[in-house]
Amino acid sequence: MNSSCITKQRCVDKHILCSDLAVIGLDTIITEAIAKEKSDYELNLQNTINEIKECQDNLYKQYMAMKNSIELGKTLAETIGKQIIEDICRLLQRRIDKDIREDIIKSQSINHEAIQKQAYEQSISQANGENILKYIYDINRYFIELSFEEIKTTLHTVTHHHTLKFKNLIVTAINTANKFVQEHAYEHTHELRNGIRKAILDIPELKPTESLERELYSMFAFNNVIRMTITEKKLFNQGFKNICTYYKDIEKTINDLTKNIKTEAFNSCKQSIASRLGCQARCPGCGAKCSKTEPHQKEEVEVWQDPCKICLPSDCTCKHP
Repeated sequence: MNSSCITKQRCVDKHILCSDLAVIGLDTIITEAIAKEKSDYELNLQNTINEIKECQDNLYKQYMAMKNSIELGKTLAETIGKQIIEDICRLLQRRIDKDIREDIIKSQSINHEAIQKQAYEQSISQANGENILKYIYDINRYFIELSFEEIKTTLHTVTHHHTLKFKNLIVTAINTANKFVQEHAYEHTHELRNGIRKAILDIPELKPTESLERELYSMFAFNNVIRMTITEKKLFNQGFKNICTYYKDIEKTINDLTKNIKTEAFNSCKQSIASRLGCQARCPGCGAKCSKTEPHQKEEVEVWQDPCKICLPSDCTCKHP
């Protein structure tokens, strides 16, 4: 009871109490922010270390298999097979993101004016306490939530449509790589790598048909394949047939990757919605969201002492007092 917020009359000094609570709150927020930043840094660092170690192990395997054509074939089969699956996963992710982004742009319901009206009607107009709290506490998050409801069905449909092709694309690409190796004889792994890449890019389902998929040309590059001499081509081809072992447990692999794709699609969808809704700045007076859809310079606004309680927060027609 020795706190400075307690006066001699044993009464609470509200101003000092509020100040103390604000300091405590800020200290808690800062502490949590530092802890979160440190956790993210350590996680990213560990992921980077794991990637470097994986690359190092892969290069070491290729080096050790250099003098044994069968082992070299098996090692390259493992390296190329894994890269094929990862690149197809990224390709599907990009196609899903593109389709969702186009649907969001075409939607007549996802724009600042429509969502602003919907948010106001479903909260203040309907006297819905939960939605009013969302409207006041974080209007940008509330706008994204309402927009997501408009696009949710499309998101699920597009994601399902593309992930249905996942297994077929993987099997086709792996079979194409194996067929190319068995039908051709190269002296160096570098030439073989380029040939496999060209054969995979010639698959109709993987051919880029639009400018947005130009990045596909950087896929299936297999840059982690070291340039080596293939001494015994028949033995090498025999070892490379092991690439077909990627069919084992492929259902489990696809299920795990599909979950990741859906998570990434959800996050990408939210980002596209936020971009569509425009600037997320809020009026310091009434708390209304900025209605500008394009990035703009910071603007100075005059805060009214008595905000209008009749008009919509972002559409007040009253005269300035």
